[in-house]
Amino acid sequence: MSEELGAVQEQTFAGATRATADSYPPERRLPARQLAAYLDRRAFAVIGSRRPDGRPHAAMSSYVRLGRDFWLPTVAGSVRERNLRAEPWLTMTVHVVSRKAVNSPSRGRRRTGSPLRRAT
Repeated sequence: MSEELGAVQEQTFAGATRATADSYPPERRLPARQLAAYLDRRAFAVIGSRRPDGRPHAAMSSYVRLGRDFWLPTVAGSVRERNLRAEPWLTMTVHVVSRKAVNSPSRGRRRTGSPLRRAT
């Protein structure tokens, strides 16, 4: 599973601007196994989305990671849910103490059900 997450990280940096890629060269990035372990030890992140009028929205959220997917609780009618319906993109920021880069922009997909039930 950590290989999938490592591939997402590489894909993300491959599409990054030169300034971002130069700021976080490969030797400063967490290896896939370490990245997966780091994210699995955390439970919260700041989730950013864009309101339909273009203003940003950021809020703390819990998350559950399954492979390369991150499950976030979202209440029907909430700001995040409305934002995702208008534009299915999020940013997710997990604090990194080791000064290694963790960046995971992802295209949102609507799923129903509990990720915990699927994992067992």
